[in-house]
Amino acid sequence: MRTILVQCPQWGVVPPLALAQLAAVLKREGHSVQAIDLNIDLFRNRGPRYQHTFSWEQNHFWVSESADQFMVDREQMIRAKLIDPLPPDETILVGFSVNQCSLRASLVVARWVKASRPKAFVVFGGQLYSDPEKIGETLDAVPIDAVIVGDGEETLVELAEIIEAGRPPESCAGMHLKRDGAVVETRPRPPLLMDSLPFSDFSVLDLESYNVPENLYHDSFMIMASRGCVRHCTFCGSRFPWKGYRSMSGRRVYDEIVHQTARYSHFKVLKFYDILINGNMKHLSELCDLLIADPSEKLFWREANCIVRPEMTPEILKKMYAAGCRHVTFGIESGSDRVLGLMEKGQTAALAERVLRDTHESGIELTANFMFGYPGETEEDFDETLEFVRRIHPYVDIFYPSRTFITMEPNSTMAKNKKELGIDDGTDIFWGTTDGTNTYPVRLARYERFSQVLYEVGAWESPGVNSSVELDRCNSLGRYYAYKNEHQQAVQYFEKYLTLDPECADVRGRLEACQNALAPTR
Repeated sequence: MRTILVQCPQWGVVPPLALAQLAAVLKREGHSVQAIDLNIDLFRNRGPRYQHTFSWEQNHFWVSESADQFMVDREQMIRAKLIDPLPPDETILVGFSVNQCSLRASLVVARWVKASRPKAFVVFGGQLYSDPEKIGETLDAVPIDAVIVGDGEETLVELAEIIEAGRPPESCAGMHLKRDGAVVETRPRPPLLMDSLPFSDFSVLDLESYNVPENLYHDSFMIMASRGCVRHCTFCGSRFPWKGYRSMSGRRVYDEIVHQTARYSHFKVLKFYDILINGNMKHLSELCDLLIADPSEKLFWREANCIVRPEMTPEILKKMYAAGCRHVTFGIESGSDRVLGLMEKGQTAALAERVLRDTHESGIELTANFMFGYPGETEEDFDETLEFVRRIHPYVDIFYPSRTFITMEPNSTMAKNKKELGIDDGTDIFWGTTDGTNTYPVRLARYERFSQVLYEVGAWESPGVNSSVELDRCNSLGRYYAYKNEHQQAVQYFEKYLTLDPECADVRGRLEACQNALAPTR
């Protein structure tokens, strides 16, 4: 079965790992696979008007109508890359890897595919579809054929076999389809065993196309060795798509490292795309032992998310360093035990301080992430966080204060319990509390105080943006005041933004909308 795998914007500037994983599974079963990363092609040809719209801090662009216009403006390029080469009379499986920020662009391209190649079987999949509402919205929006839910690898293989054999797609487990105006769910598929996955096939991607200044680690090899999380943080929606936690064994990860570095000599850096790498300490320790015993493997770990847990002892941290670990990131979030409890973070400030110190002393560099303004956080709680920072800064190489302060992530406990938390507004970063004490500007002020403390103690703060802090500040405040219908203030921030990035089509459009809203009163 001929299969085309597609990645639409927005997806940073790194290879889409999902396409490499899916390609490997399909190839193992004998199917012909082609991967088309429209995201990197469009990024490289974005032009001055969209210079910063691929920056992660401007991902709001991709969930707005502006994304539709961007894709329409580049329709000829997209058709030449994806649609024109497809034979009009052949049944081909076209699969889109979709996330929240790539959904709108994927819907636009899928419409073109179905209109031009009606025999193509178009399917969407991704963690986004753990939300039943998104399944219905997608199937209502475009005449695609199905949405895959949960692990996509085995489902896509079975679907390819069913289509090739001419059997009805309803017989494929793990999907939702639309029949007679209603969404139909096929039988559920059990979670797959992580060790059963073949090694990702990066040969389907043009790896050299990702060699751009924005990609700091062009020489990196990516792996996602687990799914789910062992924690239940109330602000996090990322764990929701996966039931529980599953991880590859240390042996399975080691074998892929050996395979990929033998095939791609330019791979020098290992990047884990997991929510956390230390969910299963036995597997982590096993991986370290295998890498230490193999001196030929000189791959350094530069990106790996960790949770604070008692098992992160000096012994395991020293073992990680010996195995090549050079940088990890901890989600600290707050220095207040009361706030950590509200977040159900599963750690205390004292434990975090100990783990950060031991990580530093092992030789591993670290980034510490922080959030501001969780519902219920008081000024006294925030002062505790500032004191915590003053204590731990000698152990932390990079402080990353979240640029969104705290986001209302879809499917998170926080988003599902707005009333109980006193939240009167469900928008992602512009939510507020009913008593008016916790708003976006209040959280921004706390962030700025946090940054001032970092400056005073001489700590290194990551800007957390791909454009600039000032551009992000002006754009975010402009959007906030526009959302609150305070158009005069929004205009001031949008105009200031455009003095720094005068050709930005998105901000210019928002400015004009605010000016039009003010026009009758002028």
